[in-house]
Amino acid sequence: MDIPKHGKKWRTWKGILKSRGYDPSLTIDEIVTQQTNNDDTMNPTQFKELVTRWFTPKFQTTCAAKRLSHSKMKEPHVTGTKSFARLAHEVVLF
Repeated sequence: MDIPKHGKKWRTWKGILKSRGYDPSLTIDEIVTQQTNNDDTMNPTQFKELVTRWFTPKFQTTCAAKRLSHSKMKEPHVTGTKSFARLAHEVVLF
C-alpha cells in the first residue's frame, strides 16, 4: 500500500508510526524489522528511510526545539469541535 507523501494525512501517519515504533535504544534495522513484522501495510524500504531520518542529528535538533516551543504554549490555538464564537456565546449564557 503506497501512501501519498503530502498533506495532513501523510504527516499524521508519520507521527503515528513514530509514536508506535521509535525507540532510541534500538538500531534502525531493529525498529524496521519489528514494525514491518507487525504491520504488513508498510513498505520496508520506505519505512527504513523514514526511521533513518528520525536518527539524523538535524531531525533530533528540530524535534527538541519544537518540543520546547510546544511546552511553552499557555493556551491552545484550537478548542476542539467547538468554535471560539460558540464558546463565547455559551459563556455569555451562563
